[in-house]
Amino acid sequence: MWATVTSPRPEKAFMLLALDGYPQLPGNSLAMLYHTEMSTPLKEALLGDQVRVGDRLFVEVLLARPDLRRSGKVQVHVREIPEGPVDTALLGRDENVGDDSPRSGEN
Repeated sequence: MWATVTSPRPEKAFMLLALDGYPQLPGNSLAMLYHTEMSTPLKEALLGDQVRVGDRLFVEVLLARPDLRRSGKVQVHVREIPEGPVDTALLGRDENVGDDSPRSGEN
């Protein structure tokens, strides 16, 4: 599923994401993407302060449960799917990315 970066936190090596199709999660909960669930290029971009609010990622939900520390909220953890579809809005943002750039796992 697609997710939109709402709060990159390079100093803590994670980011908060809004999940497409789930705008009304209880308590306006956001999904967390930890550095351990990111591809190396995304992790390097985050730590290099290159991930921006509004960037889009393809993710898979790993965990969704009531938040034990914050009443009325949901804890959602995701992992990046680097071989997922390309968000065409981001193509061309980096001079090394183009319409014919191979994705990992594709020949």
